[in-house]
Amino acid sequence: MSASHLALKAARRSTFPIQASEKDELALVMRQLDQVQAGLDRARVVANQNGQDARFYFDYLSANRYVGRILLTVSLPDQTLSVRKP
Repeated sequence: MSASHLALKAARRSTFPIQASEKDELALVMRQLDQVQAGLDRARVVANQNGQDARFYFDYLSANRYVGRILLTVSLPDQTLSVRKP
């Protein structure tokens, strides 16, 4: 086994879990939602190139709008909710 492989195994067994901050997690969500939108755009282009199957229709425009709303909500700081602590 290589040294890097052993170091990776040791890191996985560490007793100290590595936790990302909330800001990091939300940034990850934003990147994933960007990828979802890009995937929807690619699928829409392919569907238009191949012609729509009469038995199947997917509303890409609405799906993109929904994802856009989520992105907007996550990115706006005034959308956060106040948390009451006991």
